[in-house]
Amino acid sequence: MLLSVTVESTKTVVTQRGSDKSGFLSFELRSDTAMMTGTFTFTRAGIVGAKVVDALPSIELLQDFRAPNVLQVSWASGEFVDFQELPPSDEMFPESLMEYLRALASLQPYAGTPVVIPDLSRVSRRDARAVKDAARLVGGDTVEGEWEAFTLAPGTAIDPRAHYELIIVEPLIVPVGTHTYTLGAMHTHLPSVRFVVDDERLRAQPFLNDTMRRTFAPGEPVPKRSHRPVKGRPVGFIDHPEASAASAEAERPETLPERDSVAVHAALRTRVLVDALAEPVSLRQALWHAVDESPFATRQQAWADAAAAVRSLAADGLITLADETTGDATPLADEQEHLNAVLDTVTAEVEQGGRPAWTEGPWLTLTGNGQQAASQLAPHPERPSARRRRRLHAAAAGRSARSDSSERVDEILANEVWK
Repeated sequence: MLLSVTVESTKTVVTQRGSDKSGFLSFELRSDTAMMTGTFTFTRAGIVGAKVVDALPSIELLQDFRAPNVLQVSWASGEFVDFQELPPSDEMFPESLMEYLRALASLQPYAGTPVVIPDLSRVSRRDARAVKDAARLVGGDTVEGEWEAFTLAPGTAIDPRAHYELIIVEPLIVPVGTHTYTLGAMHTHLPSVRFVVDDERLRAQPFLNDTMRRTFAPGEPVPKRSHRPVKGRPVGFIDHPEASAASAEAERPETLPERDSVAVHAALRTRVLVDALAEPVSLRQALWHAVDESPFATRQQAWADAAAAVRSLAADGLITLADETTGDATPLADEQEHLNAVLDTVTAEVEQGGRPAWTEGPWLTLTGNGQQAASQLAPHPERPSARRRRRLHAAAAGRSARSDSSERVDEILANEVWK
């Protein structure tokens, strides 16, 4: 450390004063030439709120300013010579605190603003660990830990039968006192993840293990906290975890695909039209189809899909609203305005956790053009699928308040174009 020095002298006393270039460390050396004695004093300015890269050198010097070390001095262009053995001293920072300050200094090249020293008396163990882990990451190390279940954004396309390897791209943000510093992006690697639906939300849970590995990704764009890209690949089946793991080893994780909204919209239109061939369709049944098309969507998103499909079918003149479940009911007056009011009411209900009932109208019925379009779309299997029959049973039971809905289902199927 270089110190600038000024000299004052009297007949018997020489006083030398100086400081380092940062101004944090100053000293005074008083020498009595008559008595051949002297004293020296080092003083350090307060460091709270100071730039850590400026303050750290003086802190490091005073940490070692004790026996058995020796103070050496030299002129600016001369060699260092021993000046004085240092006295014993216990006045120093704990090593854990020095590790924290060194870690802070290592973050400066990656921070967009000066990293300043916080009030050290208020640094929690958790905050200190975050800084030290960040220093390891920017230094090229891998930081390992454990993770717990979390919720994914709705609409993520995954196979619920498989478990996945995920890489989540996250911002590396470090809290330091009252400041936060964004240092870049990092990869959070989760080797084994399964997906479940919990309260109509898609949740990721540890499967074979809960290991988490984090690495610094300086070349990756820094994402927002609210939108963290997720890359993934299936590595095996949940029922047989090792069945497909070997063949997937060579595959690189790719960004998980999002739901194809256009395909979902087209499929919902088709389902509503085909169902309306047999009987008027309730809004609950339209919502049911939306859930079937996007099983991991939230209820709000599923209803938004269903409402969009209903609006588009009405706008195309393929369906109309009726108060009764019979197809020959008189259409409602001011239908478009009424439709918007009904859909807005259901939207508010869904936002509060509700959903439309099976037994309440209005009902969606086909127009003449809708009949033609639906007839072209209707499938022609020999017998309806088991899923179709289960849904009809549930719908019929809900409308008639009967537990045995077989008669009603047979009636629906008899009027449907299956052959």
